Amino acid sequence: MKKTFVILSYWGPPSNSTKNMKKDYAFGYFTPIDAEDSLSLTLAGIADIEPGASVIVVGVSNHKSYDIKAQKKVREITDSLKGKIDIKVFSYREMTRVRDLLTINGHGELTKYVEPGNPSQVKNLGLLAAGIAGAEMIVLVDGGNIIDSKNSLDAAGERIEKRLEDESIIYGVLGFTRRKSSGCFPDLEGCSWDEESAVKALYEETGAGIIPEGEKLALGGCLLLHRKLFEKVPFDPFIESREDIDYMISAKMNGAGIAVCGGFLAAETVKYDESAEYDRLRKAAASFIHMRKKIRTQRENTEGFTRVYITSLQPYPGRFLESDLLPRIRSSAAFLKSGKISSHEEGFAGKVDEVLSKIEGDYAGEDDRFKKYDDFAGDWRKLLNRVSDFKDKVFG
Repeated sequence: MKKTFVILSYWGPPSNSTKNMKKDYAFGYFTPIDAEDSLSLTLAGIADIEPGASVIVVGVSNHKSYDIKAQKKVREITDSLKGKIDIKVFSYREMTRVRDLLTINGHGELTKYVEPGNPSQVKNLGLLAAGIAGAEMIVLVDGGNIIDSKNSLDAAGERIEKRLEDESIIYGVLGFTRRKSSGCFPDLEGCSWDEESAVKALYEETGAGIIPEGEKLALGGCLLLHRKLFEKVPFDPFIESREDIDYMISAKMNGAGIAVCGGFLAAETVKYDESAEYDRLRKAAASFIHMRKKIRTQRENTEGFTRVYITSLQPYPGRFLESDLLPRIRSSAAFLKSGKISSHEEGFAGKVDEVLSKIEGDYAGEDDRFKKYDDFAGDWRKLLNRVSDFKDKVFG
């Protein structure tokens, strides 16, 4: 079955613009609109491992005022590779067309889902573009990542449509990304709640061997998804980070088999912005809290769903979803705070306290995360059902 690569490309204001500009959307990283991006490297890498490949590039800006410029920039990059690979661009113009078509056809209530937002929402745009294009199997790759090799893709592809012991069928494969720097949850020194060790243990469980000394791996950054999965299961828009991990949980809840494959690897070509550690703490903690609540608020015997238990998600992310989640978050915050106080970084302690207060308030709330996601997924399926005839009108 032919694979379609879906590449996510994030853009922001020019490098000489004021740092105080209000962002419409918060991305973990982006490329200034006047700078060179790694998108060309990612596309060239695809052309090398899969000649004649079909590619969809989702180009988004975190400032609406730069939407058209971002589209132009993406087209400049992709036009240079036309003839080597089949490239479609899904950016400002195409999103506008989809919203117009939905409105004309009486489905204006669904247009709110055709907007960039956090990384989960951008990935949903990638799934939407793939649905419109009629893709059967997609390789979803974070912008700035390069798939390791053809062997890496083949290792993932061999798992698709295999039946598991619980009778579920694998329709998704989650891989790993080699990172330039650690993007892990900040841990209290010496504690066992160590994200790098948990990811390492999971990688070794896949039979891929031992991670070389000094190499940093993250779970996610590349996924192989069958249409039977991405038409039914969207990314959770309430998740700001570790969205691929949460997607695995959502897929399992929907009764779909999804495998973790150590042989499926991508390499990071850009360094994530880790200057605001307190913001990284907030996003990571909020994501783990949301995943835990989604699992805990599942209802027994819910028609069409499979119950997921934290014990089935060990060693990762299960280790981060256990009952000691909040004390561990507090320890991480205290460690960060004490370290920054000693270096006299102005305002850091106050920001950590503010973030921790919001995290604890979120943890205390008893909202039904499972229902929130289920309601969104219902709207998602309506959206995908409405766009099947849009292909020529969107990409034509």
